[in-house]
Amino acid sequence: MRQLPYPTLLPILALSLMLTGCAGHTKRPSEPPAKPVANRSDTQTNPVVFGTHQVKALDPIRVQTGRYSVVTARPSAEQIDPLLMVVDVRLPRDILTVKDAADYLLRHSGYRLADPDEHSPKAQVLLDQTVPDVQRHLGPLTVQDALRVLGGPAFRLQVDPVNRVVTYKLLPNYQTGGL
Repeated sequence: MRQLPYPTLLPILALSLMLTGCAGHTKRPSEPPAKPVANRSDTQTNPVVFGTHQVKALDPIRVQTGRYSVVTARPSAEQIDPLLMVVDVRLPRDILTVKDAADYLLRHSGYRLADPDEHSPKAQVLLDQTVPDVQRHLGPLTVQDALRVLGGPAFRLQVDPVNRVVTYKLLPNYQTGGL
């Protein structure tokens, strides 16, 4: 009778196949999607910048959003300052003037263009100008930068964050110029 080269291999292989087949996979119950992870410390502080102000804050709260992912619970820059929101805008054909374009850009920011009597006469002339064709597509830019593009090099965008109002001010080196 002929002997197998590895007589004990066959029973071991059969046994391992049976055990792995019977070992059933246990499904872990899913964890809640968001759990705060306790990692705050009253002794450590990180500076947080809100607009132009720097505020001391506790270490950020970390929130577990998945099994292996943790995010920091912190507002984005555009949530703190809506004028930093990035837009890619094609102005509709019914937007004719710089004022209309500025109002269109500001419509979702919570800011508004200052009332006409708050603008200087030169700024009012700017706002009544027709939007150049090259400026009918703005972006991707922040709302603030898009407003600066509309104002051109002669005007500075002035922002009042308390009242959420924006206006244009003529730069000093353009004060005496004109036709």
